[in-house]
Amino acid sequence: MRQTSFLFIASAVLPAVLFSCQKSKTPQRPPRNISDTLMVYSQVTSNGKSNILTRSFKSGETKTIINSGTYPFATNLRIVFIKSGNTLGFAKMDGISRLLLPLTQPSDPSLSFDSRLICVVDKLPDKYQLIRYDTIGNKTILYETTDEISSPSFSSDGEKIVFTQKKDTNSSSLFLISVTGGTVKRITPSTPGSYDDYSTVQSGNLYFVRSRIIDSTLSSEIFSTDLGGTSITQLSNFTNNWTTPSFFIKNLRKISNDIVGNTSLICVSNYNSTNSDIYIYQIGGSLTKMTETTEQEFFPSLIPNVEK
Repeated sequence: MRQTSFLFIASAVLPAVLFSCQKSKTPQRPPRNISDTLMVYSQVTSNGKSNILTRSFKSGETKTIINSGTYPFATNLRIVFIKSGNTLGFAKMDGISRLLLPLTQPSDPSLSFDSRLICVVDKLPDKYQLIRYDTIGNKTILYETTDEISSPSFSSDGEKIVFTQKKDTNSSSLFLISVTGGTVKRITPSTPGSYDDYSTVQSGNLYFVRSRIIDSTLSSEIFSTDLGGTSITQLSNFTNNWTTPSFFIKNLRKISNDIVGNTSLICVSNYNSTNSDIYIYQIGGSLTKMTETTEQEFFPSLIPNVEK
């Protein structure tokens, strides 16, 4: 496996957040030192095997922490993932598992910000389930449907979960449910040929990817809205208003605001590449490549360790 090479041009995108020992030049703000930043992601090798890796921006070390693992989602405390295709794993950041839960065909696990709740989708022979676990393994089925569901993410306060549901064969939309279950509420409309997915919540803002097929090419844009879906805004325009084929964007996830208040997201894309590489997207800006390998990367999480 070729070692991942990181392009540190991202300093223009995330000033003072991804790198170490740099102080704010704004006198009103207390100085902040970045002692370490870790990226967690999955990588699919040429033989089709998926492993979970970490990359330290401080040491430059790339390390495999979980073999035969995929769908990683990490906070600064814990990581959830799928092991060997049918087991939900919950572990420390060193890959040592605290919890392994067998399921039928699980996917897309996520953690609440405080790492106290886990959400995962399980595909059964006749339906999909949206499941919530606590960190000792207590299980609550929040929602069941025959429609395909995917990509759940917690709101910042940990009280709600946003997920994708494919109610029609040629579209998907975002829906919202309480972490205690109950009525499901639609956030984005169903539009034929338009697929909303990969949602992530940053404070009160919900960011997501909308994709369409343009000239047989999966092409994506990044949008934002409030959790009620009353103000949907297109943030990127890579497709020239859906007239030009572009590239896919997947696995969109939040990262912390940088020191000057910019909001950025991490994702994977085939932008200027034949592979699925990891990128940073600064809101209102462009995509900046973070990995470039012959392997395929997916499901990145960026974890800053900030000391005040």
